[in-house]
Amino acid sequence: MANLLSRFAAACAHRAWLTVACWAVIVAAVGSAAAAEGRALSNSFNISTRAADLAAEVQAAVPGIAGASGQIVFTSADGAPFTEAQQAGVVQALAAVADVESVTQVVDPFVTEAYRDEQMAAFLAGDLPAEQAAAYTQLGMAAMSYHLVSTDDTTAVATVVFSYGPYEVPGDIKEAVQAAALTVPIDGVQVDFSQDLVLDAASLVGPGELIGVAAAAIVLVVMLGSLVAAGLPILAAATGLGTAILAALAFAGTVHMTSLTLILGIMLGLAVGIDYSLFIINRHRRRLLTLVAAGQDKTDDGSALRQSIADAAATSGRAVVFAGGTVVTALAALNLTGIRFLGDMGTVGAVAVVVGVAVALSFTPAVLRLVGWHLLPRAQRQRATVQVADDAPSATAEQPPDVVADAPPVTGWRGRVGAFPARHPIITLVAGGLALAAMAVPSYAMRLGLTDGSASPTDSTQYRAYKAVETAFGAGANSPLLAVAKPTEPLTEAGLLGFEAAVVTELFDLSHVKAVVPVGTSPDLTMVAFQVVPTGAPSSTGTEKLVHAIRDLSAKLERDLGATIDVTGLAAVNVDMADTLAGALPLYMGVVVGLSLVLMFLAFRSVAVPLLGAAGFMLSFFAAMGATVAVYQWGWLGGPLGVHDPGPILSFLPTVLVGIQFGLAMDYQLFLVSGIRELHLAGLPAKEAVTRGLQANRSVVMAAALIMMSVFCGFIYADLVQVRSLAFGMALGIGLDAFVVRLGLIPAALTLLGEKAWWRPGVKRTRARTAADV
Repeated sequence: MANLLSRFAAACAHRAWLTVACWAVIVAAVGSAAAAEGRALSNSFNISTRAADLAAEVQAAVPGIAGASGQIVFTSADGAPFTEAQQAGVVQALAAVADVESVTQVVDPFVTEAYRDEQMAAFLAGDLPAEQAAAYTQLGMAAMSYHLVSTDDTTAVATVVFSYGPYEVPGDIKEAVQAAALTVPIDGVQVDFSQDLVLDAASLVGPGELIGVAAAAIVLVVMLGSLVAAGLPILAAATGLGTAILAALAFAGTVHMTSLTLILGIMLGLAVGIDYSLFIINRHRRRLLTLVAAGQDKTDDGSALRQSIADAAATSGRAVVFAGGTVVTALAALNLTGIRFLGDMGTVGAVAVVVGVAVALSFTPAVLRLVGWHLLPRAQRQRATVQVADDAPSATAEQPPDVVADAPPVTGWRGRVGAFPARHPIITLVAGGLALAAMAVPSYAMRLGLTDGSASPTDSTQYRAYKAVETAFGAGANSPLLAVAKPTEPLTEAGLLGFEAAVVTELFDLSHVKAVVPVGTSPDLTMVAFQVVPTGAPSSTGTEKLVHAIRDLSAKLERDLGATIDVTGLAAVNVDMADTLAGALPLYMGVVVGLSLVLMFLAFRSVAVPLLGAAGFMLSFFAAMGATVAVYQWGWLGGPLGVHDPGPILSFLPTVLVGIQFGLAMDYQLFLVSGIRELHLAGLPAKEAVTRGLQANRSVVMAAALIMMSVFCGFIYADLVQVRSLAFGMALGIGLDAFVVRLGLIPAALTLLGEKAWWRPGVKRTRARTAADV
């Protein structure tokens, strides 16, 4: 592989302008395809769960009942009860909403409350038929607790039902509903919309993301020493990112593409695009410093530059290929979860990484050839000439790179700090391991779910709607459940009311239930739907327990009433998704780690190195998850991070974090340990190779990690709420893995293992391995 990569890079460098032109054509082509075939992104998810499938079944049998729904919340601006004029304005606004495409039903709160009050008055006056009166008596508080207008007449909630399933409403339909509701001005009334009616991805890239890129640029300038050198990885990343994202947008016209999917692609494309090019550029830069010390920059006809570029591709490029393969494996395996939108996220992310690898191996060598010796600033060239060791052999273009000479010992305090893990391995292992274990403790209390309106920015319409409903009706009214009873034999008209009353009684007796009311029946009387309002928030543990309790009630109803019961609704879909992902996580993690171990064994030809890499990842992963739980579920340090209402961890965060963090962690494992391995193959003893390799490659791994963290941190305050905790977990996970595990625990463990670290079955250990062993 090394020879192939070397020849390919040399060819790209030799025909530099042609290579750059090819990439320009590729970007233009996918851009044209995106413009012609793409479509607007959405925040809707294609989900197949027990609750989602039940919603589709009920929607087919009882139209307008189980489709996706959202709430329009009307509140009196001055705190006074609604006037008749304001109520009339609400009715007109809801009539406009009812005319929106795909809206199947709009529940008018004032009409519903008036009908309820009328029925209650008739019941109290004894004007209802005996059978209906008996049912009302049995319903009791179960139905009386259900309200759409607050008791002080200052808040009203209208429910909008769509023909789409949960999480499937397109963004343009949501926008149309909002526009229709606001067409009728209502003086003194604040109109807000629940999260289900809001397209909350205002932009894919905002100020925070741009700040992250700027921070990455600063890291590059500090490390590489010039604006020219720092600009090359960003240019390469922009080329790869533009290609991958435009390609994804082109396919958005034929496949389901969410904003979250594209944002993940942007995050990964930026991060790996910069890092992969940086590794090759830094290796080329180190070689140039050696050639400058020998005076080659003054006499070179271009052959020395091309040879240095080819050598960088053969060494660091090889690590890029294996690292990229590891990340692609981890991301592509997201398709194993059975959740389609997660598979789409993994596929788009994997494409971004593949393109990043291709750019690093072709575009980067081309621009390095065009930049030439100007990659090094003049002062750096002079310093390299002065600092050349008297006994160092002169480097020439024809000589192969001397990896030992290119990685001289570092003296002074930098050398001591850099060599600390290798010189004090036991202290490093104990301190680092205990620190990560302590951070991982909160992960034991992790709860999974999806975000609701309470997680949105406090100045957003969905947050105001959520809080208004919570204050007026209780948190559970923000996302009621839909219980569906199915009699084994069709009901009769005469027996329907009694059946409804019996089921309502059973549901109301469950814990965490505030109100139950029948809401619809199929024409053939084989399906009866009930709206169940929980006492807690949609993401609370009480609501989660209630979902399972309703399903557990099925056996009792079948025995007593000859009917089964199940539950749907957004809260139930969230519970099912969390359960599905929690069940798929062990298999997913096993597949990812197993395949990656094989790749690392092929890269290092060692048994211990892949196992150490995987063990280190487990420590950093659970530490990152523990910190994420502490911030986003417990609220620790929530203020600076914009966490005002802590809640459960995003249900797919652990799964996505496994794929991304493991892949990127193995990047650093490959780049760092590859340098150590090269030194060992060149003849250095195992422990000295660890020390020298750590000192030589520490700065580039640190820079790469800081770049990744900068890019991910830029998304912590993203417009799309679901991205925030994911960005935090990835940024912290990468930081812990790079600085604690890869630059601390791994070198310490390799030092303690010594020659045993490079053992593999069937190979007799010697100090210096031959090329046949590689």
